[in-house]
Amino acid sequence: MKSPTMAGGLFAIDRSYFVDIGEYDAGMNIWGGENLELSFRIWMCGGSLELIPCSRVGHIFRHRRPYGSPDGEDTMLYNSLRVAHVWMDEYKDFFLKQRPEARSMKYGDISSRVQLRQELKCFDFDWYLKHIYPELALPTDDESRLKKKWSQVELDKYQPWHSRRRNYVDQFQIQLVNSNLCLQSAIDHRTKGK
Repeated sequence: MKSPTMAGGLFAIDRSYFVDIGEYDAGMNIWGGENLELSFRIWMCGGSLELIPCSRVGHIFRHRRPYGSPDGEDTMLYNSLRVAHVWMDEYKDFFLKQRPEARSMKYGDISSRVQLRQELKCFDFDWYLKHIYPELALPTDDESRLKKKWSQVELDKYQPWHSRRRNYVDQFQIQLVNSNLCLQSAIDHRTKGK
């Protein structure tokens, strides 16, 4: 099934396609954020991401998450800024509003990534939101707008599954288009860590 994003460390891709679309952003530090960068780039530049049910992946986790660096830099934020400034167009302002300290933070030279986006003739982020993740709740959406948005989701070749927030509170479900088949978590996220 198609998915708007993926987990960065758990994916398979054709090597020549990976090279053709620009490989990893070499300007990113350590790790974190590459999954969103690749997800946006793949969709916006003509590809698609699919979750493959019943696939098996082995992964050994480190003892700690290496998002920091020896000098105390927040590498996840650094990498996220690169993603936002290259791929999210005016929508990066939503991110920066949530992380105001990031407005003055350096994120390195992104000129080669901006050039790659132009060379690949990629769609803009507004296209991504309309065609790949139309049901995403944006900060500008009130309850009325969300109801309208979710009732008018354009279900097309890109997205046969869609997710919806139930009752406009803290319950989510994923539903197969044109069916009554749903996936819904039985776990209450509010109990995390208890």
